[in-house]
Amino acid sequence: MKAALSVADINSFYSLVFSGVGDEVDPQFPAQSFNHVILNVPMGEDTIWLECTNPKAPFGQMGRGTIGKYSLVVNGEESKLVRVKSIDNGQRIRINNTLYIDAPLNNTTTVAGQITYSEFYYLPGLELVELSHKNLKEFYYDNISKSALGLNEIHVVADHERNSVHLQCGFETSTFLKSAGDHLILSPGLLQSPFPDLPQVKEREKDINLDFTYFITDTINIALPEGYITSYIPENRIYENEFGSYQLEYFTDENSIRLIAVRELKKGTYSFKNYNNLRDFLEQCNGLLSTGIVLNTVNEQKSNESKTMEINRGK
Repeated sequence: MKAALSVADINSFYSLVFSGVGDEVDPQFPAQSFNHVILNVPMGEDTIWLECTNPKAPFGQMGRGTIGKYSLVVNGEESKLVRVKSIDNGQRIRINNTLYIDAPLNNTTTVAGQITYSEFYYLPGLELVELSHKNLKEFYYDNISKSALGLNEIHVVADHERNSVHLQCGFETSTFLKSAGDHLILSPGLLQSPFPDLPQVKEREKDINLDFTYFITDTINIALPEGYITSYIPENRIYENEFGSYQLEYFTDENSIRLIAVRELKKGTYSFKNYNNLRDFLEQCNGLLSTGIVLNTVNEQKSNESKTMEINRGK
């Protein structure tokens, strides 16, 4: 790419960057902290960054692992550290997931569902059509849900115009629906995009730098099994602190349940003294959909209502 640009008299510079999750490069300490090469193309007061390793990366767009990171722009004695341009001017990454699923009766082997997954920056998911079944499952666990689900089947269709992918999935019923006497307990955690993980450490010594805001919306639409209605729905939840916020809302009718979980992790530099508090907040966010929904048969619900009325009359 650099050679091709030089033919057109366009200057560009070989640039080193660290791609992936890791501590920020320290400009005050010389070290080999890089594992990836990109291209810096200065354009007057602006700069174009080119991802040359991946031939399917859209022009001028970088992946999540490199945006906002320090890059060493190699230019002889004028070499310098420059931050790779962040998406949306460094403000936020948006991830939207929507799952449509038909809840089966207890004797069904597989739950079928369709997930629409989209990110508002370069989406590696657009390459999923070429991945093996094993690698597709790895993508699912890394980017969509880390919950211990029995993901049996997964097929993908890429939507390049909308920068999203559609995943046709099949899950083991036992991971989604469990029988408890006359009740069915439905676990909504089939879909919850994970926030970044922070390892547990005894004593953090460096501040935590978040280059951009994560804004994640997970929507789950569940069609109820025939003959069942909701008996228990968890309470709506809303919470906000210095690190971000989360909100969970449930909507129900006779035939379906819809829940929307919105989570935000704010960009910024946080004191190492608040490391454990940040970890606790992330765990709360990642466990937002851990409470089950209880279903009753229509006949059982009517029976319970009749018993309640009789008790009230006796009072």
